[in-house]
Amino acid sequence: MDTLATIQSRHSVYLERLKSGYAKNFDPFLQAMAAQIKSMLNAKELTSYTTKQLEKELAKLEKAIDDSYKEYQAVLMANVDELAQYEAGFEVRTLGKVSTASIMTPTAVAISTAVLFEPLQAEGLKGRLLESFYAEWTGKTKAQVSGIIRLGYSQGSSIAEITRQLVGTKQFKYNDGLLGGKKRTTDIMVRTALQHASTISRDRVWQDNTDIAEKYEWVSTLDMRTSSTCRALDGRQWVLGNGPKPPAHVGCRSTVILVLKDKYKKTAEERAASNVGLKVPKGDTYYDWLKTQPHDFVQDVIGTKRATLLLSDKLTVKRFTELQLDRKFEPLTLAEMKLKEPKVFADLGL
Repeated sequence: MDTLATIQSRHSVYLERLKSGYAKNFDPFLQAMAAQIKSMLNAKELTSYTTKQLEKELAKLEKAIDDSYKEYQAVLMANVDELAQYEAGFEVRTLGKVSTASIMTPTAVAISTAVLFEPLQAEGLKGRLLESFYAEWTGKTKAQVSGIIRLGYSQGSSIAEITRQLVGTKQFKYNDGLLGGKKRTTDIMVRTALQHASTISRDRVWQDNTDIAEKYEWVSTLDMRTSSTCRALDGRQWVLGNGPKPPAHVGCRSTVILVLKDKYKKTAEERAASNVGLKVPKGDTYYDWLKTQPHDFVQDVIGTKRATLLLSDKLTVKRFTELQLDRKFEPLTLAEMKLKEPKVFADLGL
């Protein structure tokens, strides 16, 4: 893994955490939708409505849902632009650390425009712009809500049953209703939009610095969740402006890095002076690579206690890796790991 790939791999860990934070911004809007649905359903018994009256109430509810999504769209697009500006700046700083060239910085307007008007390349979304992607992704909700209420009305379902179908139940933390499903799919949509912003903003930096590179390389996050598409694309290179870019699919975590011309690459000594890490040998596993990273970064990624285990001499990297999953490939808790290696935990005071 070369220097740029190492830096980007570290950066991707923090980017995934940032996506999680941004995705939570949808929660208040989802709660507002749930309140609007409950208010409409609890106003009076559905059986007391005529068909015409029901449609009038559903039209009001659909408008309220639309308004909530429009309000959230403003929040999301602000998040997208905030990330895009940061990612462009990060790319300029990174290239400045590994290249001998002076790196040009695109304007904020150029970055924002590129993110909004560069089409998505994700499977099933090819050619769509970011705002139309959002509109299509969210537009089905109001029709689904109205459909469930209409069906309940025609079948004589109780208000409690219709509410359960739409909002879910406290027992399952409201994840078993239509809106719980919307929370999960919106999370994926947000992650996809942010990955697009990250990729395109960095690509916009490359467009202003084509003298230092001719190609870029695809770098996939390789784990059990990696898609077959991203596994196949990992490590492939394309001429700038001619190849695919992440996200390759919704929820994609892959990224791309610039392949510098040799004459613009800093030497190991120059990179060290810029406080940039050196190469990690090819063939290493993820945890081999992680063990070479700064202590605070390792703690950020896997937590303090797991970092202590990985960085100690009590466990091999292979054994540490084995302790992360059970036979069904489900993550092991620290308590479960301790049962398998009690002496190691005792020796390290964990």
